Amino acid sequence: MLEDGGRRLVLRTGGASYELRREAPPAPAPANPLAGGGAMPPGPPAPTGRDQEPAAGPPPGPPAPPVPAGPGQDPGAWAPPAPAPRGEPAPAAQAPGPWRDFAHPAGVLFSVPPGWTARLQAAGAQTVAVLVPPDLAVDADGDAMETYLVSTEALDPSARDIAPTDPRIQQGIAQGMSQQFPVPLRAQGPPERVAGKGYEAGRMRWTASSPDGSQLIVVECWVRVVEGKLVVVTGLGLAEQVARREPLVRRVMESIRPAPPGGVK
Repeated sequence: MLEDGGRRLVLRTGGASYELRREAPPAPAPANPLAGGGAMPPGPPAPTGRDQEPAAGPPPGPPAPPVPAGPGQDPGAWAPPAPAPRGEPAPAAQAPGPWRDFAHPAGVLFSVPPGWTARLQAAGAQTVAVLVPPDLAVDADGDAMETYLVSTEALDPSARDIAPTDPRIQQGIAQGMSQQFPVPLRAQGPPERVAGKGYEAGRMRWTASSPDGSQLIVVECWVRVVEGKLVVVTGLGLAEQVARREPLVRRVMESIRPAPPGGVK
């Protein structure tokens, strides 16, 4: 819905709220603690669910796309982003350090990029994992301009073999979002099949204009089917920010796998 005289676009899902504001006049870029010891930029409001610190673990199993760290480079090593084509934002640089495993209570694991935090938050009857990058984009008031979530949903036994690119999944996601967004969402084509070593996924995108028409908002969902569960990794925010994070968010999606008995060790 629109609030504050049309300046804010607020997405509410169950008990959680995610807010986008019209961009304020340029302000100094938030400090990245991994780039020079600055203070952590302010993040979204504290969750209503319990926080969970990712446990130490190995990097994700599937091969990582070379974009974040550079072709031929160790995915755990830091490297500046490659120059972006004109008119496209450069991908966000990967911070130094290993990826860490995070256990979702629905029985799946995924890996969290170095420097990012992950926490559980109640969203109605569901629990979602909120991923926060160290250099989270915020406006002049400290409000987040981008949000990244991992959510799950148990599939009916008759649909356990559904393909992640099935149009019904796209329709269901779009229907749920349309009830929350105050502006129309435009699907950017049918689901795109994305496959790699040991996984198959569906990539779905929607766009919308900010309430005043000056900003492009993007919703990008990566869909996996894991042992009878639908697992969706969502990036929501201003188009430039979502595009910068896409290589890392894709690696989060690729790392999804069933949790072992007893969870993360």
